[in-house]
Amino acid sequence: MQVQESNMVREIENLDESLMNEDFQLLRLEKQLNDLIVNRNAEYQAQIIQANKDLDIKRIQQPQHTDKVNRLVVYSPVDGVVDKVHFNFRSAVVPPGESIADIAPLNNTLHGEAKIPRKEMGFVEVGQEVKLKFDTYNFAKYGFMPGKISSISRSSYEEEETEYYLAKITIEHDFLERSGTKYSLSPFMEFTADIKTGDRRVIEYAAKPLCRLLKMHLTSVKP
Repeated sequence: MQVQESNMVREIENLDESLMNEDFQLLRLEKQLNDLIVNRNAEYQAQIIQANKDLDIKRIQQPQHTDKVNRLVVYSPVDGVVDKVHFNFRSAVVPPGESIADIAPLNNTLHGEAKIPRKEMGFVEVGQEVKLKFDTYNFAKYGFMPGKISSISRSSYEEEETEYYLAKITIEHDFLERSGTKYSLSPFMEFTADIKTGDRRVIEYAAKPLCRLLKMHLTSVKP
């Protein structure tokens, strides 16, 4: 009888010890799980913070990238049909001031292009009136053609180490009239311009070296 009681006591002690070991293992696993959760949460939080930083950087850079993309898009100053494309292969480099394509206007409106020296840009703006004097028709005899500056290039160009901006000029008619007779204007006629800028006129700089950049050519198709 005494032996049986001793065996039962030993068995109970073994069960208690086993239960304590199980409790210890359970606590250890719970701690591992909690540590894993904490570490994963910290890792995810760090990734979220980095992702937000990257997103902020992208938002700051987006206007710059958008501007770069917009600069790659060329818009024609007139409605028309593309007659010829001068650069039609990949990786083509367009030199400053070069024509990209020829466009036949639907309304046959002629436009002039003016090279405005950089230092004159403070006196020139869209909407200013322009008097065009064509080399083909003597100004003293045939008069001038009125026009207006319709647009000015956002970027400057360089030619023979001289920096300039390209201004588009819209003219009122495609002819000069004298004594009831009309004298037609055609693309690529050269002319000089008298741009009214308050009390000053761009043509007053004719004696200066940069004045030759005020020489323009008329074209119906230069975008």
